Amino acid sequence: MNSNSIVIMAGGAGTRLWPKSRLKKPKQLYALVNNDSMIRNTVNRLIPVVGEKNIFIATNVNQAQEIAKELPELKNNILIEPFVRNTAPCIGLGALKMIETAETVAFLPSDHYIGNVKEFQKVLKEAFRVAQKDYLVLIGIRPTDPDTGLGYIEMGNNLEKDVYKVRRFVEKPDLKTAQKYLKSGKFLWNGGMFIAKPKFILELFKKHSRGIYKNLENIKDSPKNLNKIYEKMENISFDYAIAEKAEKIAVIPGDFAWSDIGNWKKLLEMLSRKDQENTIVGCEHYGVETSGCLIHGTDRLVATIGLKDIIVVDTPDVVLICHKDKAQEVRKVVEILKLKGQEKYL
Repeated sequence: MNSNSIVIMAGGAGTRLWPKSRLKKPKQLYALVNNDSMIRNTVNRLIPVVGEKNIFIATNVNQAQEIAKELPELKNNILIEPFVRNTAPCIGLGALKMIETAETVAFLPSDHYIGNVKEFQKVLKEAFRVAQKDYLVLIGIRPTDPDTGLGYIEMGNNLEKDVYKVRRFVEKPDLKTAQKYLKSGKFLWNGGMFIAKPKFILELFKKHSRGIYKNLENIKDSPKNLNKIYEKMENISFDYAIAEKAEKIAVIPGDFAWSDIGNWKKLLEMLSRKDQENTIVGCEHYGVETSGCLIHGTDRLVATIGLKDIIVVDTPDVVLICHKDKAQEVRKVVEILKLKGQEKYL
């Protein structure tokens, strides 16, 4: 049995980075911060921790082909979800698949930016160690600003040096509350990273999410009926279904220049070198009286006049234009397109 394995969760649609991020080719398959795709960057920083053969990709049937094309060396390590569900069914299915081959498994997002890779690897190894003691372990990120688009974890008592009991979760607080959290030093950003023994994860499902657990048991007993059973899975996050209810749950703070690149404003902040400088990606741009903008294009020339703090995303079939402070609202456009039956743009 391999002691540690990693399952990279790569089934999300990344709707806040629409129109680049689409259902069949979401943000993890794009090169957003350097010459490699986000998922390639993720794999590269994990190989030194567990080795290539112990890295698996969990994705849905819509994205599996593109994932295999992007990561041909891992094409036999792809766990395919037959239907798009949330992280609870994904982690449950992953734990079921890994129970015979991995003593401890980390479930990590595929599309996050990490600046200090060595520090991240150090924290992840520590999380594997703590998980051996039958804890569900989270890696929290020390906040650098009062972000209202992220969930927070409040640290409780010390379990050991730099390892804390999770006191509670808070989902996307308002600005005043987020400022208070930042000042207190007791809160971490929830990066959606979970580490535990597969057997322990399944025990948590048995205790806290009986419906999903029953479906997982049915999949174990009848693998050929995966599609039929998985369709019935509850569409719920692992945080809501399990983490918020678990008793033996720990968090390790991390400080490794992290970002979930959750929207276009986040990407602009990451890529811009100085205030009010325009950031141009993937296209030629000429601007007149244009400052503080992100122009993310393809092949066409983009010209702008009199713009400040504006996001312009140009794709072959869609152009998005929004103020950087409204970047969180992009998902509302996606919802409108769904309601209007405009799947061709999703």
